[in-house]
Parts: sequence; C-alpha cells; structure tokens
Amino acid sequence: MKTKAIQFDQVLGNTSTDKRVEVLRAIHQSGSISEAARVNGVSYKAAWQAIETLSNLAGMPLLDKSVGGSGGGGAFLTPAGLQVLEAADLLAQAKAQTLAQLRGVSQGAANQVSSMMGIGIRTSMRNQLPATVADIIQTPIGVRIVMALADGQLLCARITHESLELLGLKKKMPILALC
Repeated sequence: MKTKAIQFDQVLGNTSTDKRVEVLRAIHQSGSISEAARVNGVSYKAAWQAIETLSNLAGMPLLDKSVGGSGGGGAFLTPAGLQVLEAADLLAQAKAQTLAQLRGVSQGAANQVSSMMGIGIRTSMRNQLPATVADIIQTPIGVRIVMALADGQLLCARITHESLELLGLKKKMPILALC
C-alpha cells in the first residue's frame, strides 16, 4: 500500500503559517486546544481554523482529539503533526543560518533578501503588489484591511477576525497584495 506524502511545501512554505505552526506546537506541549489558543493570543475558533488549514495543506490530519470524560479530553498530534513540527524546526534553522550568512553582505542586500524570505507562496495571480497595511477596520462581520501601494493608491480586502489574529497584521506592516 502506497502511503500519502505530507505536503511540507504547502504547510511550511509561507510565513503566515508560522502562527499556525505555533498553535500546533502549543497543542503538542499542552494537550489542549484552549491552552494553545491562550498561549498564542488567539481565540479558540482561530486555533481550530489554524489546525484545519494546516491539515488541509498537509493533505492529512495533524491532530487527534478525545472528548472529555472522567479522565478529561485532550488533543494529540498525529505522527504527521509531529513530522510537521520537525520540518518547521529544520526550516527555521535553515532560515537563521541564511540570515546569519547575510550579515556579511551589504545591509541593503541583506534587508532585501531578509524581507523576501517571508514570501514562500505559489500563485498564478499576475498582480502581486508590495503594499503596507494602512488601516485595519474591524466590523461585526469581519475585518477590512486597507493597503497602501508605493504610489499612494489604496486597496481594500475583507478577511475574518480569525485570519487577522492568525496573520498578525498590524498597521505599517509590509505585505504582498494578490489580485
């Protein structure tokens, strides 16, 4: 029987997954989704969304859970979930080594490569526009992100409250707008 391979490039190829991986790591350490959410400063719903997204990207479940009872419930990583954490650690080490090597390069080149290391996405979208978060407007039904392009034009996007938490968006943060 052929086993399905974990899609590491999908799970770990983007810095927006960093918060999601930290939620996964906290679940491994605490055995609790609620505790993982608290430690990472996100809602329980956002923590669940993080795990569901990572599992979908990996192509297999990363978490097993047991319902409470006399011994209490809990959440446990599957072998695939443990492998994702190992791969994330290796990737973080490689990034740190690369950034350390860049310290000998001119500061401008180092800054450019450092900012590019966060871009690990694959997309077919033609318009990939470097932007800065100009404003974050929270409403009862979602969040509007106002992005400023280099020429001063503004773009708006709507995201969920959970996505705002997981992405860690802040005003003046550099981002890449895809449209």
